[in-house]
Amino acid sequence: MRYARLFMAGSLLVMGLATVSAQEATTPLGEIPGLNAPRHLTLDAADNVIVAIAGTGGEEAAKITLVEGLVGNTGSAISIASDGTPSELIGGLYSFASPMNEVVGVHKVLVSDSGIWYLMGQGPVEGDAPAIEDTFALILVNGDEKKVIDLYANEVANNPDGGEIDSNPVDFDVAPDGSAIYIADAGANAVLKWTEADGVSTFAAWEPVTGEPQAVPTSVLADVDGNLYVSFLTGFPFPTGGSRIEKYDPEGNLLQTIEGLTMVTDLFWGLDTTTLYAVQFAESFGDMGWTPNSGSVILVGAEGLTPVITGLNLPYSGLEAGGGTFVVSVNTSFLPAGSGALWALNAGDYKAYSESMAAGIGEAMPEPATTEQPGG
Repeated sequence: MRYARLFMAGSLLVMGLATVSAQEATTPLGEIPGLNAPRHLTLDAADNVIVAIAGTGGEEAAKITLVEGLVGNTGSAISIASDGTPSELIGGLYSFASPMNEVVGVHKVLVSDSGIWYLMGQGPVEGDAPAIEDTFALILVNGDEKKVIDLYANEVANNPDGGEIDSNPVDFDVAPDGSAIYIADAGANAVLKWTEADGVSTFAAWEPVTGEPQAVPTSVLADVDGNLYVSFLTGFPFPTGGSRIEKYDPEGNLLQTIEGLTMVTDLFWGLDTTTLYAVQFAESFGDMGWTPNSGSVILVGAEGLTPVITGLNLPYSGLEAGGGTFVVSVNTSFLPAGSGALWALNAGDYKAYSESMAAGIGEAMPEPATTEQPGG
């Protein structure tokens, strides 16, 4: 069995995770609590933070591979202004939740001049086709117009890694000249390339290796020269230091491999567009699941890997928002609805923040608010 979803194989072993209480706001953005499985973060042209909200599933029973759960239309995207005010950008998106509170749905949202792009992850399958419309797809909406790039159809037709038919698109990025979109498909073990003229093709693919934990691509990021960085998440038992980043030129030639990372879920550029950061979901996986409060943001530099923010609980994505501020999503998986949050952290608060997180290990997450929260 391949580890098509990022964490589904491991979630079957997770009995519960300790989390920490909400921290005091450290910037004007501060804390945005009560989110339902926040995923990738992006900035729009006005520097609003755009958050993909995978949701809480729903009320209809469904199965993804061997995992049964509930599906519904609780996914969304929200826009958060610099004063912390949230507003819904898109609502009613597909969401699947397993009994262990792993959620699959919208993974990333990007606001562009052409409209709103959003990436829908894995869904139930009937026969050789998705059972729910607009899953396994990259979608562009502009007013009443909608373009759907069907990634499952590409998997059925081409099967880039030669394994079982499986697709779970989890991240995408646009080439610097706007000529192509690159999509990390964790289920297909591939990075796909889409252009208006040629449609979907395979940029790179990785065949499963018998007897080894299956590494799948989790994030894809283009630099100003058109080179592509791809991060990987290892399969069970999720070894510490087992993740890597690969750098490719625009023609698909491997230029560099950066090793020694753990459970990378996101890559992002600093505001200078040349400083590379990686988000590590957790440092290790044990008998009780992911080690609480061991996630981090890592600077990936010429001199090696440097921790920038540590002590995060199950982070998924991050970005640099200006003024020495980083925004990260935390409590993103395997936790009750409403547990997710965004934190904005000043550069000078890293050490104090990490120490306060470490001191809070073992505390229970507060119950979600009873009032309606953004994205839920």
